Amino acid sequence: MTHRETRPTMALIVVAGGSSQRMGGTDKALMQVGEKSYLQHVISEATPHCVETVIVGPRRDLYPDNVVNWTMEDPPGAGPLAGLAAGFTALRSQATHCAVLSCDAPFAGRALPKLFAHLIALRHQGNAYDAVLAQDTAGYPQPLIAVYDRTAASYALKRLQAADRINNSPLRLLERTLKTTTLEISGVESMDVDTMADHDMLEHLIHTETRHTRKVGQ
Repeated sequence: MTHRETRPTMALIVVAGGSSQRMGGTDKALMQVGEKSYLQHVISEATPHCVETVIVGPRRDLYPDNVVNWTMEDPPGAGPLAGLAAGFTALRSQATHCAVLSCDAPFAGRALPKLFAHLIALRHQGNAYDAVLAQDTAGYPQPLIAVYDRTAASYALKRLQAADRINNSPLRLLERTLKTTTLEISGVESMDVDTMADHDMLEHLIHTETRHTRKVGQ
């Protein structure tokens, strides 16, 4: 009997914490670009490529339980690494990989197909990596715009939990325990919003993109 390799699939974890202190306590997940909130943009851009969705953060009245699975880090506010661990624990599907996004990068979901394809292609070439992280135009890897091998990441998170190194720890701690590579992305895919100036720039870029798309379609 010929052995069939499991077809690679992705689950999605969206880290969507509460208020942003740098933006006056605003809940970034509910900030809007165009007619959608940041969180809605993340979900609409990413879910066509994923078999399930887990949102880590306070429940918002945006999606019913049969569309997404809501969860929270324990204790709440324990940081993005704890949120990521909670997200992996909440996964229900048999997905082989997990895409991880943050709600403050509303259009990063556009990068998922190429990140996923890059990771799979490297594996087929004999270069097995545990994760591919988006690299922004400044050269920084982004652990919250990434695709992880589910088995490798889950195992690493469990080891960190066993060592009591999850809560209030930086995401780089997970990155250092995995074999990672990067893939450069640019434009709105790479933009994360930390200030109102970032938000204004994102709005401008999306408005320009929408206007160009309408002109092409005329």
